[in-house]
Amino acid sequence: MLHDPNVNSPANNEAARLYREHRREYDKKVAAVVQESWMEDEDEEVDENVKDDEEVAGRRDVDSMLASAS
Repeated sequence: MLHDPNVNSPANNEAARLYREHRREYDKKVAAVVQESWMEDEDEEVDENVKDDEEVAGRRDVDSMLASAS
């Protein structure tokens, strides 16, 4: 879709105009958007790993408190 957009019935008029009139600029913008989305995916994976680590640490704290109470 990004490689061969339908400029006759565009969902994004600005992108269609850029594709028709300034193809190199369009290609650069598409590459930047794709790169940014990859970075966002990596950030989400890091956030999920941190969340998992925090949950494990929280369970250890609870287990430690329960062991001390026994």
